[in-house]
Amino acid sequence: MFVMVAVPVLAAEPNVHESLENVRREGGFTETDLPTFIGRILKWIMGIIGVIMIALFVYGGVTYATSAGSEEKIETGKKIMVYTIIGVVIIALAYVLTDFVIGALFPTTGI
Repeated sequence: MFVMVAVPVLAAEPNVHESLENVRREGGFTETDLPTFIGRILKWIMGIIGVIMIALFVYGGVTYATSAGSEEKIETGKKIMVYTIIGVVIIALAYVLTDFVIGALFPTTGI
């Protein structure tokens, strides 16, 4: 389901919540449709990213385990695993920040 919503320029609006309510009404959304829609998309994306991160971590572990003493392969495997962990932390922080912003704009709902 694709939804196109015209978003007004929020910098000119003194009340962001009122502007989002106008977008909701003009788009034909019920009170929980827009936050629910955004939340579903974010959860779907987070699931895909989680699968990719697990695959990368396993790839780094296999590279490390099959290095056969090669310093270059050992370092490559370690870097892949460390960068994957850093990526997971960054994505988790982005999720928390997004949840906070959505919770601030739509106080009755969350992701």
